[in-house]
Amino acid sequence: MASLRDRLKRQLGTSVSGSPPAETPPDDPSPVEAAPASRPIPPPPSVKDRLRRLHRGSGHRRWNFGPAPETPRAGEGLHHGYGNPRASVPGDREPTAAAPVPRRVVETDYGGYIHGRVELPPDHGHGDLTLASALQVDGAGAVLVGGDSNLVDFDPTRALYFDLETTGLPGGGAKIDFDQDAGPTLAILIGAVRVRPDGGAIVDQILMRDARDEYAALHAFEQLLDGIDTLVSFNGKSFDRHVLADRFAMQRLDGERLREMPHLDLIHPARRLYRRAMDSCTLKAIEEAHLGVFRSEDIPGSEVPRRWRSFARSGDDRRVEAVLDHNTIDLLTLLTLSAHLVRCVRAPGARLLHPSSLAAAGKLLLERGDEDRGEALLRRLSEGAADDAEPVVYGCLHLLAEHLRRTERYDEAVSLWRRMRRVAGLSDLRPWTAEAIALEHRLDRVPDAVALVERLLEDAGDAGKLWHAEIREFEHRLARLRKKSARGSAGEGALAAEGA
Repeated sequence: MASLRDRLKRQLGTSVSGSPPAETPPDDPSPVEAAPASRPIPPPPSVKDRLRRLHRGSGHRRWNFGPAPETPRAGEGLHHGYGNPRASVPGDREPTAAAPVPRRVVETDYGGYIHGRVELPPDHGHGDLTLASALQVDGAGAVLVGGDSNLVDFDPTRALYFDLETTGLPGGGAKIDFDQDAGPTLAILIGAVRVRPDGGAIVDQILMRDARDEYAALHAFEQLLDGIDTLVSFNGKSFDRHVLADRFAMQRLDGERLREMPHLDLIHPARRLYRRAMDSCTLKAIEEAHLGVFRSEDIPGSEVPRRWRSFARSGDDRRVEAVLDHNTIDLLTLLTLSAHLVRCVRAPGARLLHPSSLAAAGKLLLERGDEDRGEALLRRLSEGAADDAEPVVYGCLHLLAEHLRRTERYDEAVSLWRRMRRVAGLSDLRPWTAEAIALEHRLDRVPDAVALVERLLEDAGDAGKLWHAEIREFEHRLARLRKKSARGSAGEGALAAEGA
């Protein structure tokens, strides 16, 4: 086992002998540093592998970033990273190029980092939408999409759209590879974009050169929060903001504001609308299917930590150009995706094509309090259906019947439960139960409830008693209904006799 001194030197990018590792020649176009022959570096574990393990159980170099204006504008003599060949772009669509972001080294009294910034105009196209479309998201739209009443005052010009690139989840294996995956999850690249009142955007990227840059990088991000009321992300509510808050705490900065600030996480409404219509609801898949954004040779997330570590050892910025481009596209997609989702829930019939997405929009509208439009959408899907057994139609019948029950329109709900019973039989006992309860307690039609339960038990037969625990409950229900019906008949007879 290597000594602690040797392992620390490897972490800091210094060989055991004390001399720095050899750098890649400038003419080497490879974005990834080759592993030493004596000790090959294995590929980084995927996020899925790291999660499975969790459930079971570098010095500064020469930095070739030139000085840049404090806030340069797009297209003014900026250098750019990797190109985007068209090999993987479907049809004749042009690949979506990452906006060029110039970068410079920032040194402070408490450390340094690499800062990229660019201003983009309102008419800057990102797929099928422009950046100015983000201004369409107001407080009502944010609440409708996010379902959080704290978003009622949402203002896109006072929101920070952010995305992280990290070192990944910490490994949980017994053997620790100090060159590959050790220590906590670090936010190696913090990307943020703000919307100007005219619809333009300001993109900021804060890149750590190594772990010693963390305090300075976090402090720079903290300054971006000035004047910000809301965070917007894609899965940041579950992951990114907690990574930042934890690292803030480790560096003795105040991260509570990150946890408490209203947060619009776009992954949840996107998944609700598209999870049954798409094989995958990753940001890239949603981009290609609905936003007109096509990435070419995009770097996978599992590759990011290895590229950054190679960059931290060598100081060669070419090794993280693809990571920076990936992050830039992510940031601009947050702007257009927010506008797209609000359009979808405000006019689902015009924006959503797949029936399952329309049904999901109807359910979302009912839950968000926009009951008239949600009900109208579900009725349109269910009333014009040729086959009630089609899964989307059957689901709409159930959602609509439950809505009618909650709004005490029991006669209409009973008609829908009957449609469900005709196609599902005993494979779904929910409509049987709901109709029996409505007939007995809400419509005061006890004889009809008796007939309904008798029919269910007759259809189930003796076999039903063995494989349906609910059948026994229906037997108890029938016995009680018969007693209730008998009491009602006796009472009616007594009243008739008294009247005679």
